[in-house]
Amino acid sequence: MMQRILLFDIDGTLLRINRPFMQKVIFSILDEMNIPRDVLSKVSFAGNTDTAIFRSILKDDPHIDDRFQELKRKYIKRLKNELTLDAISVFEQVENALKSAQEDGYPMGLLTGNFEQLAYHKLGLAGLDHYFSFGAFGSNHHDRNKLGPIARQAYEKKNNIAVSPEQFVIIGDTPRDIACARAFGCSCAMVTTGNYSREELAEKKPDLIIDRLTAPRKWITKL
Repeated sequence: MMQRILLFDIDGTLLRINRPFMQKVIFSILDEMNIPRDVLSKVSFAGNTDTAIFRSILKDDPHIDDRFQELKRKYIKRLKNELTLDAISVFEQVENALKSAQEDGYPMGLLTGNFEQLAYHKLGLAGLDHYFSFGAFGSNHHDRNKLGPIARQAYEKKNNIAVSPEQFVIIGDTPRDIACARAFGCSCAMVTTGNYSREELAEKKPDLIIDRLTAPRKWITKL
């Protein structure tokens, strides 16, 4: 059988960050940079990359490149200094699912809109970072649909082996994860632990929908 390589999203798929904590951090940074808070109402968050989100916040700024770097630095610093395990909720069965995948020999990587430093910081606090040895991140490209080939290249470089897009499975929770899988040419399995219902995800025709992560051997054959 074809070797399956699993690519996991983080927020909404593996864990959730407390909303009041995130709101407090983001509002305080916007205030420091004299950016109106109401700009957030015009920004699309779910499944988007951090780079795309921040550039949307700053889209009318004449010094967008410099201001983007400032916003990125402040955001990374604040989360690395202030995010604690108390503000993180790991979804039910996630650790058992990752442990089972590891035991069954599935290579596991990340495909997430998070900046790379924050992706591993969140997972490290939750005790999940050791399951993932490669990935593609929001710091690699603003367009999530470009992250599949980047993850493939990272896997090939790490393992000194050529693989095809068809070997990958993207596990996520938003329509953007489905679109990313289609752009890359791989399968996708969606969980309903994020902000989208089974019905909303089904409209985008993913290969598989599961209510929560379980051992991959229980659902991977359905792909």
